[in-house]
Amino acid sequence: MKRDPTNPFTIGVLPRPGEMADRVEELDRIARALTEPGGKLIVYGDRRLGKSATLECAAARVRETGHPVAIVDLSTASGPADAANRILSAVHAEIGTPWRDALRGIAQRLRLNLTLSLPTDGGLPQVGLDFGGVNADPPEPHRLVPDVLDAIEAELDRRHAALGVGLDEFQRIHDWGGTDAEWALRGAMQRHRAIAYVMAGSARSLIEQMIASKDRAFWKLADTMHFAPIDPTVMADWIAARADDTGVPFDPAGTTIVVSLAGPRTRDIVQLARAVWDAADAEGEVATEPDGVRRSFDRLVTEQGALLAKLWTSLSHPAQRVLRAVAAQPGAELTAADTIARYGLGPKSTVYATARRLVEDEILAEGMTFDDPYFRRWVERHALPDIGLAPRALAGG
Repeated sequence: MKRDPTNPFTIGVLPRPGEMADRVEELDRIARALTEPGGKLIVYGDRRLGKSATLECAAARVRETGHPVAIVDLSTASGPADAANRILSAVHAEIGTPWRDALRGIAQRLRLNLTLSLPTDGGLPQVGLDFGGVNADPPEPHRLVPDVLDAIEAELDRRHAALGVGLDEFQRIHDWGGTDAEWALRGAMQRHRAIAYVMAGSARSLIEQMIASKDRAFWKLADTMHFAPIDPTVMADWIAARADDTGVPFDPAGTTIVVSLAGPRTRDIVQLARAVWDAADAEGEVATEPDGVRRSFDRLVTEQGALLAKLWTSLSHPAQRVLRAVAAQPGAELTAADTIARYGLGPKSTVYATARRLVEDEILAEGMTFDDPYFRRWVERHALPDIGLAPRALAGG
């Protein structure tokens, strides 16, 4: 087999269509939702499972049919004004120059200053609304995003056009305006018939509260799809096929261990597969065998050591004690008397509150397991010795 020197396992960039592992049903459902004006779909699940990649690939599929789709990443938006500008920029980038006049109309409707700037690299013009400019009485912060979406809906209706909008990490609106922002967005979306919405988010506990509580705005507003981990067998087969295509075949047992050690989050698994492929490129097939996979896993933990140590020192002492207990005895009932005594966890009420906070902060997952397998291993290696325990041997077969 001809060898391809390029590592097929990439992280930190969105995959191209055809590069994803499975997600056939999810892609079909999201693509369909983006073409249903007036429709609404909420996609939620844990982090690092590939929601953003699936949303982008679905959007690319829909665009091939001639239907416009604007994807807006709210994960790093600094606030509602930034989010509103991102929405307008994404719409303008998708629909293009003919929308310049429409954008001016939107700004006039909202009584705001509009700027259009051309990047020096020749990219698409960037749209900006000045929320403190001509408007002497600027809109309330929690109203900014709904007002912009209302204005886009009005323009689409005027043009007898339709648009798919994907709001990635949509739950950020709660950070900026609490339940007021949720209700304002619900009100706008209920009025819209030209926009098809797909809202994706990874703060699972918050989103479940938003959609499952009768007194919250998103109760029965939209269809919902829980984004679950990929089946381990499917993931292992995908890794094996990708490696084979480059002429660097993985040992079957080692491939299984890649998934079991780093799973269930897709990104974590791909990160380990990438490290194993690099090691195999240098050391040969032995690096893809079970012990070689374990060595690659520990190397990744060492490489991330400074960041993981910083995370550890940022935690309270009760949180550190709980994490030691979870690392030392996976599956243990943290509030059981023998667990509390064995690991010196303190009062039961404190243990319960601390564990819940760790789940809310996405350090632990539901079921009291580590969210990050690499942080779990770091705790085993560096924090268990503090209580006289040696790191556990790496499992995985």
